[in-house]
Amino acid sequence: MGNGTTKGTFQMKSNDSVIIKDKFSWWWVLVLLACIASLVWLERCLDDGEDTLSSLRSYWPTEIRVDTDMDSFWLHDEERICQTYPNNKGRIAVVACSASKSHNEHNIPVTFWGDPNRNIVSDWKCRREGDAFVCRAID
Repeated sequence: MGNGTTKGTFQMKSNDSVIIKDKFSWWWVLVLLACIASLVWLERCLDDGEDTLSSLRSYWPTEIRVDTDMDSFWLHDEERICQTYPNNKGRIAVVACSASKSHNEHNIPVTFWGDPNRNIVSDWKCRREGDAFVCRAID
């Protein structure tokens, strides 16, 4: 047929660009199954009455600069039960780990595992990990 060649049902001419169409890939099946599993999990969270965003926050850390009495005198991997106090927007602003110290001795970044937007006084288990402080929600 003219100046082109016939490949299957496509007519290709020598000056046309060739687009290679890949056959169906099993990789896409895995991606689709992962998406379905995520949607099912989110639906169950909503059906159970959980606050989905709060639930998801426990899977990813949030780093916030807070006023605190935590300091370098903590031993490595030392844990203490601390209380957090919210600011006027409901986000953690103060971490108090000692009843006898001032809560605003330092303003440092602290990593939180759990929802930092609680708008209530909350208990957290805080630990010194290397040179950083990490707090995990208790309640």
